[in-house]
Amino acid sequence: MKILEWILAKIPREHIYISGPMTGMIDHNRPAFNRAKRQLSHLGHKVVSPADFSDIKWELCLTRDLIVMLLLCDRIVVLPGWKKSKGASLEVHVGKQVGMKVSTLDSALKKVKLEVV
Repeated sequence: MKILEWILAKIPREHIYISGPMTGMIDHNRPAFNRAKRQLSHLGHKVVSPADFSDIKWELCLTRDLIVMLLLCDRIVVLPGWKKSKGASLEVHVGKQVGMKVSTLDSALKKVKLEVV
């Protein structure tokens, strides 16, 4: 078995990753990320938010966020404005390529079937 397959088989991927615009936003859009995390957690979900991590150079943030997303998460919930964000668009693209489900925050909060965005 290849090492990556072995690692992924050992880690339960059952978290939701929140993706959305941060760069150029007031306080890196943390209030929206924090609100989404609270709302999803209240519904019983395990949530990973990039807003919980400290700020570093953009490229390093994206690298860190993708690694965490790929290792821990099985779905992505996108915040409004994600399509205008280079980082969020890359996260969604990568997630879709590896079979992650992607939904809007509104859809996830309504507990409806995850829609493809």
